[in-house]
Amino acid sequence: MKHRKWQLGVVMAAAGSLFASGAVGADQQGAYIGLVGGVGLLNDTAATVSSGGVATTGTLEFSDGPIGGIVTGYTFANGLRPELEVTYRRNRFDGGGGNVRTASGVASLYYNFSNKGYYFYVGGGGGYANLRAYLDEAGGDTANKAVYSAGTGLGFAATRNLQVGVDYRFTGTFDRPVFTYDVGGAPVDAAFRYRGSVVTIGLRYSFGAIFGGGEGSGVRAGDEDVRVVPVSR
Repeated sequence: MKHRKWQLGVVMAAAGSLFASGAVGADQQGAYIGLVGGVGLLNDTAATVSSGGVATTGTLEFSDGPIGGIVTGYTFANGLRPELEVTYRRNRFDGGGGNVRTASGVASLYYNFSNKGYYFYVGGGGGYANLRAYLDEAGGDTANKAVYSAGTGLGFAATRNLQVGVDYRFTGTFDRPVFTYDVGGAPVDAAFRYRGSVVTIGLRYSFGAIFGGGEGSGVRAGDEDVRVVPVSR
């Protein structure tokens, strides 16, 4: 997990340096909507299980799982881009025995860099998540928690109104969720730190705006077809 996150960080940092001298969102304006899908990577974490006043601690490991969702936002001419992202993800415990399902809504503010049809962004935000931890032998319990998010991404303009990109998010809860189960008629509490990474491929469609970025791209909002009209003398 740590090795993959380090590699992704190097790639994103290199991409950011390429856009440092590019135009800053000058021609990316307007509302948009999109779809994202990819893989969710939950960090391995220490878990505390307590019952009857006795607590034990162990390591909880997760398998990578699918994630999907929708996004909507607005891109301003100065490069600022507020976005709302609603996603659902599922991660099984390593070795089986149950899973954690997460439905979340996060509002973020990003800053766009664009250059000749390509873009790079960075930012962060916060929101709310509904976590459901299910155990095969004891059923499931839910916890609702505030979450934070830091994100970056890059991509290109596939058409005049459609972007294709790769997005990265690091998300987590501000405090540990606690789940309660009935095991043999006795209540058992399980708590662990929830945080991890998300890597997705996204499609974003702009309404009435033109993604085409940067100087020299030849694409600008408001461009119209040029017609040659013969003039009689």
